[in-house]
Amino acid sequence: MPPAAPVEAATHEDGGLPGDQGQPVEGTITTDAGRDVFQVHGLQRPSQPKVERPAKAVEQGIFGDMIVRCTIMNDGSIHSCCVRKGLPYMDRAIVDQLQSSRVRPLYFQRKPANVEYTWTFRFRPSPSK
Repeated sequence: MPPAAPVEAATHEDGGLPGDQGQPVEGTITTDAGRDVFQVHGLQRPSQPKVERPAKAVEQGIFGDMIVRCTIMNDGSIHSCCVRKGLPYMDRAIVDQLQSSRVRPLYFQRKPANVEYTWTFRFRPSPSK
């Protein structure tokens, strides 16, 4: 298995969706000049995996942001996830969901590449009625 491309990923703020589903915030990969690599090179972002809060987190009313860094392989599979910012009862479940997902791979020089990518998932309470 070839190593992941040595890029640093970061995330930006977004509203996300309320409720039990974690809404991934679109990630970015930035250049040294702070410009979004996706915009500079016209790259297509990976598709966004959907994750859900585990039952224990729902029971305990756990909400917040999770930051998870994974390697997106050239076949779209997700491996080697590392929780950068976790939430109680959720870390293992979210990593398991991610690693059983497939996303659109990233391309480098017109070929699918292994790339380290960081997602921020926002878990928010449903709005009161």
